Amino acid sequence: MMAVESPAGISMLVVSDGRDWPDATAGGLEKLGWMAWRISPADVERGDVASRPPDVAVIALSQPLGTIVNTVQNLDAEAPGVPMIVLSDDPAVAEQALFAGATAVLPWSARASLVHAQLRAVLRHAAGTRPANEPAGLLRVRSLKVDTLRCEVTANHRRLDLTPTEYRILHALVKHAGRVLGADFLLQQSGGLSLKAPSAREIVKVHVARLRRKLFEATGEPDYIVNVRNVGYLLERRRRSSRKASDTAAS
Repeated sequence: MMAVESPAGISMLVVSDGRDWPDATAGGLEKLGWMAWRISPADVERGDVASRPPDVAVIALSQPLGTIVNTVQNLDAEAPGVPMIVLSDDPAVAEQALFAGATAVLPWSARASLVHAQLRAVLRHAAGTRPANEPAGLLRVRSLKVDTLRCEVTANHRRLDLTPTEYRILHALVKHAGRVLGADFLLQQSGGLSLKAPSAREIVKVHVARLRRKLFEATGEPDYIVNVRNVGYLLERRRRSSRKASDTAAS
């Protein structure tokens, strides 16, 4: 059986308009360790998922069939391969959502334990597509190795002494290496705190500065984490040239 990380290490996207998501289900999932990143169908259509890549998505909309199907299709286009669970009691919605790309459909009032079980099931299925030679629970980029089962990071075979917040931010960056992640997304991933981008940037940049220092001390390379102005941060898959690396270290 493929290993699946604990809910605390997984990015769950919930698409709703704020009124749709059943409070009892949402509260129950939070007690089970899931941290939900909530956006609206309009946010998905605008492409906001690009800098907030989820591991799994729940679509909880009490809107017309067309809106739900469009949301499934837009999310599938923005985050290909991400498992999607749709909540609906309407057989027509269930049928069309599955045809559009949803992974599973559950009743609208499904209790938290059932949604929890289905989330883990679709993640196990997704993990089953991992190449056979890729160890479960290990992420590697350059000289970095993240053991998500032990919550440990090594760089150049040296174990990094990270705070829980630093570990979660670095984990997200390594997991999505080469992709720009918004500061608000990184902050949410580091502890479930949701703030608007300007406030999130002020907090995250402090943690990123510490991570850069620790990575440089372990590897001698200053270019692992790159700042993308007014967007967020990305972890470079390959080493930059000496000049670019120096510019990155100075920023």
